Amino acid sequence: MATFFVSKSGNDSNNGLSSGTALLTIGQAIAYVNTAIGMGATTNTITIGDGTYTETVTYSNSNLTITSTSEDRTAVIIAQSSGSTIKLAKGSTSNVFKHLTIQNTDDDTNDNGIYGANGGSGSKASFTVEDCIFDCQSTAIQYAHGCTIKRTKFLVNGGDNGSNVYAIKNGTGASDAVFNIEACLFVGWDKWTINGSGGYCIVRNCTLVLDASDQSTSYLMYWSGTNVEVYNSIFYGGASSVDFGLRFQSANSANKAKNNIAFGAIGTPYTNTGSPTVSAQLETNTEVAASSQTVFTALGDADIDDDYTINTSGIAYQRGLAAELGSDGKDVDGNDFDDSNPNIGCYTTVASGWSAGSNLSGLAVGSISTVLGVARASISKIIGV
Repeated sequence: MATFFVSKSGNDSNNGLSSGTALLTIGQAIAYVNTAIGMGATTNTITIGDGTYTETVTYSNSNLTITSTSEDRTAVIIAQSSGSTIKLAKGSTSNVFKHLTIQNTDDDTNDNGIYGANGGSGSKASFTVEDCIFDCQSTAIQYAHGCTIKRTKFLVNGGDNGSNVYAIKNGTGASDAVFNIEACLFVGWDKWTINGSGGYCIVRNCTLVLDASDQSTSYLMYWSGTNVEVYNSIFYGGASSVDFGLRFQSANSANKAKNNIAFGAIGTPYTNTGSPTVSAQLETNTEVAASSQTVFTALGDADIDDDYTINTSGIAYQRGLAAELGSDGKDVDGNDFDDSNPNIGCYTTVASGWSAGSNLSGLAVGSISTVLGVARASISKIIGV
């Protein structure tokens, strides 16, 4: 195993093997990683110091972790305004991105935050993203197979490009490569937030917020195939008859939706062409909120950059208290149910090394901006989005 260091005060003529001999660019670190692989190193790490790195990161191998030195996901920004920011080869596996902001302001269809089909042949890239921020004008992640995305915030960079705006586009899953999305926040999307096929996708503890779309059809999640499961998530927003929450495209009873809330859209919050297994606790926009009820709250200033979370007085918290337990006493995530910490929505699960403000009984707390005036089947006013 080899570890290489990158710093804004580094120099690409250094060996990169310590913070004192750090490299200046991620690209040079990638070149050294490739050399290390040629010498037999099977797993490698690039540790990046604080700052903004405007470059395209292209990597054709597997088993590389790219992370920030401080584990602060806002401290290291990898940015690109022409072409994709990170390009991974088809068939690459076990690459990991942690504690980073990945930014892309190019509005071309195939210029993304992470592009997982670069060169070569075979399946799309399979990788893990943990505790990151995507701030992209077009698609954040495109072409990804059996990935794990955890505790990550997806934002639309200003001046979005309409039909190209996806958080995850062309994802695929399989029985031996399930696509897992957990405790993520998606804010401001104009087209489809999560889009994929092949089945075998599991989404849990996420919050998805749809902008008032001008597209012909917009879904917060649209996935075709069987064995697609969505638990403990909130689908919010949309303001036209073509805006939808969750769609199971394939007709298969193995698809599951449980302990979710979808509301705010005039269109159908849940739609499918088959008969997915839907628990009695699946809520629709006509059942969830009356005018002036608090649904969830925001951390920090009232802006698109907020981290939306659950507030004890909100209706989402109350729905979480009603979590249906299995015969083993576990909730749908396999955890012991705790009625003081309902297992629903974005960022209700805090893992080691992840910071989202202070915490009390597992719920992040901070300055509060409430969502008010959520009328049945429509949105009258939103504060904090």
